[in-house]
Amino acid sequence: MDLRTFPDDRDARNVSSYRPDGIPSSWYLTAADVLNFVRDLWSVFQPSVNSRFDDIDRHILRIALESTFRGRTGTEPGADRSAFKAWLQSVVDYQSFSPEIAASWIAVLNRETVPDDPTIFSCSAKPAEERESSHFSIISRAALLLRIASGATAQLVERSGLTASSIEFWWNGFGQARGLWEGQREVGTLTDLWADIEEWLEQIRDFETKTSHAERTFYRIGNELGRVLPDLASCERVAVWGIAD
Repeated sequence: MDLRTFPDDRDARNVSSYRPDGIPSSWYLTAADVLNFVRDLWSVFQPSVNSRFDDIDRHILRIALESTFRGRTGTEPGADRSAFKAWLQSVVDYQSFSPEIAASWIAVLNRETVPDDPTIFSCSAKPAEERESSHFSIISRAALLLRIASGATAQLVERSGLTASSIEFWWNGFGQARGLWEGQREVGTLTDLWADIEEWLEQIRDFETKTSHAERTFYRIGNELGRVLPDLASCERVAVWGIAD
């Protein structure tokens, strides 16, 4: 995370928020691209039984290991897959996994399975000054910061000797204030917040199935997915299920 880019993101947000639209040129977003981005963004935050951030962490780890290999050897991992795989094997063997789990990790880290990174990683590398992609790049960097901030906060809570129940007064009030749920909620049900997201993403997939690329306009999205849009903006739920582990 290059924290020096965030002032540029702030300036870009200010321009889009306060400069009259159309001066010097209108901001133009393609509705179909926005739907793809939103679906991809939420997909990386899907929690699993073992981890609140299983998917996004796998990608972060893979990118970090590729960067380490590149820095140590001067070779791109994709240019010498056999050498990279041998190096990965030494890293994974150190974890003392079972043969099945080790093979699964090697396949993921060597891009034999799930070869492509989610969109947020490529978008996060683009500068905020690129008007054609600045909206995606700023949101992508914010999403990665959300993961880092949630993890750091969860670690701080754990090291303080606290539990999710210890801060229930905060996250229960927070969730109600943000309209994420009604009444009191049990800590064990927080990952159920993903079920809402999954339902809304399914509605987007249904919309895309019955419409052509050209028909996916913001007007039709507003008419047919109007109930979904505000809820997909509720990224606070990611922080809640990430912190109250």
